[in-house]
Formats: sequence, C-alpha cells, structure tokens
Amino acid sequence: MKQIHWFPGHMKKAIAQVAETLKWVDLIIEVVDARAIASSRYQSAVDQSHKKTLIVLTKTDLADVKQTQAWMKHFRSQNIPAIALNLNQSNAVPSLLKLIDEVMAPFIEKYLKKGLRNKIIKMMILGIPNVGKSTLINRLAKKNKTIVENRPGVTKGQQWIHVSDKLLVLDTPGILPPHYDSPIQAIHLALVGSMKIDNMPIEELAHFLYRFLGQHYPEKIVQHYNIPSHQHVQEFFFALAQQRGWILHDQPNLDQAYKQLIKDFSDGVLLGITLEPLVTWH
Repeated sequence: MKQIHWFPGHMKKAIAQVAETLKWVDLIIEVVDARAIASSRYQSAVDQSHKKTLIVLTKTDLADVKQTQAWMKHFRSQNIPAIALNLNQSNAVPSLLKLIDEVMAPFIEKYLKKGLRNKIIKMMILGIPNVGKSTLINRLAKKNKTIVENRPGVTKGQQWIHVSDKLLVLDTPGILPPHYDSPIQAIHLALVGSMKIDNMPIEELAHFLYRFLGQHYPEKIVQHYNIPSHQHVQEFFFALAQQRGWILHDQPNLDQAYKQLIKDFSDGVLLGITLEPLVTWH
C-alpha cells in the first residue's frame, strides 16, 4: 500500500481552526485508541509543543491489558501525563478529573500568587475520528452540554462546554492528518474504524489483520471462529465463508469473509487485542 493521502478541504479548514483556537486553551487532552496508540496520536500540522498535553487512552476494554500497562509505563518514564480509561466505567471521569487537577496544580498556583482565585481552566479535546472523543465529552459534561457562545475561540464545528465552575472544555471535530508516510499506520486506523475502508483494499486489510492475529493472538481465532490456524492465510477466509454459508456464484464469498474479520475487530467482538505492541514502536 502506497503513502496514504487523506486531506479534503474541510479537514484543512478544521486543522486551521484548531491552530487558531490553541491560543485560548490552557490544557490539551489528546484522546487515542488503546488498540493503536502510536497511529492514533493527533499528528496534525498544529504546533502543540508550548501547551501542556494529557493523553487519554480509550477503549481499554477492547485492548490487550498487558500492552496498555506497558504503554502507560512508557509514558510515565517520559514524564508524559497519561491515563487509561474505560469510558463505560463510573470511575473514568473522576479519575481523569483528579489527574487534570494534578497536572494543572502548578498552573493554578501561579495564578493564586497573582491573586486570581477563580481561574477557569480551558481544555481542548483533540482526537482523530472514532477514538471516543465525543463519549469522553459527554461523560465530562454529564450529557448536559452547555454551549458558551460569547467566548473567544468559538468557530463553526467547535463549542465551549461547561464541565464545572472551574473547567471548560472545547469540543473539536475529529481530524485525520494530511497523510501517513507509513502505510502500516493507515492500515491500523482503518482496522480500528478511524478511517473509512470504502476506498481501501479490503483483501489487504483482512490479510494483514489475520497474519497479525496469527502471530500475536492465535488463540483468538480458534476461540471466536472455531477454525484452526492455517499456514496459508487464504485458507482461513475460505473456511470462514464456507462455515457461514457465504456463497457467491457457487464459490465462497471471500469479500464477505474479509469484511467480517475486520468488522469483528473494529467493533470489539474480538477482545484483548492491541495492534501496536510497545516494543515495535518505542
């Protein structure tokens, strides 16, 4: 697969809006999919280096627990604030708010020394599509979004939302980077559902996923599909199509088998899988 370009005009405009709005925020919360942490990092043209950034790993219930722990250890070793969350659990938001307080304590202390006791922390939540950004915002806002229209930094597709008396969060549209130099990153994002696969080679995606599972999680194939691991990748898809009765023109419908494996992973039917072991990305 060649270099992936994914940069329609509306995304270019959205990235420009984010860059313009960055000057109004105190903290960036970067949301990434725990199954593909490196690939789902927010890699735009926006220079975030001067802003405090906190990384939130979502969909941890779908990822490999040991790999999530390894990535968290890596972030700690780099002094990068990070937290791994299952947004379906009741303790997710309190845990995040506690970490925000810890990260922003020096910032608040600076304003207290200036006599400003009611400083509101303005946070921007960034993330590519389908990493759980909207779910996180809904949890923070307790599903009661209050849009603040008369504040600077509000542009079309963005909105300030009250979280508490001392926290405002800026919602931004999910944006993909202009391109991926590594085709593996694009494949990973397609598999976790962050990129549309309509115009991507389904057979290549499915073969990549099956080979990865066979190498790292062979037991998942046997447990979920009741099909033994095969030496040749195509044998699995023939077996899956025949098992499900997917026949087209008297032949196994391989396209349907390809799409099913990808869907099962993307939707979380196949659990406990991380596409990016830390050792391969560190």
